Amino acid sequence: VVRHLEKAGCTVDSHDPYIENNGSLQEKNIYDAILLLVPHREYLARGAAELGVLGKEGALLFDLRSVLDRSRVEKADMQYLSL
Repeated sequence: VVRHLEKAGCTVDSHDPYIENNGSLQEKNIYDAILLLVPHREYLARGAAELGVLGKEGALLFDLRSVLDRSRVEKADMQYLSL
């Protein structure tokens, strides 16, 4: 996914809590989109509101596994897409 997005001209940061030295999710309001591709419990525990602060206002949150509550994502001022 990362390679395809980069090939399309996107700047991509990735994070996986199970990979050492994989960055952090501390910066706020910097992302145009957040893709939740794997529903690790660490991300689910943060919830839509905490994930929402990572994105710019109106950012897109794509939930590949449809594990987040759409209304909570939208309350965090994000657009919600899922499969």
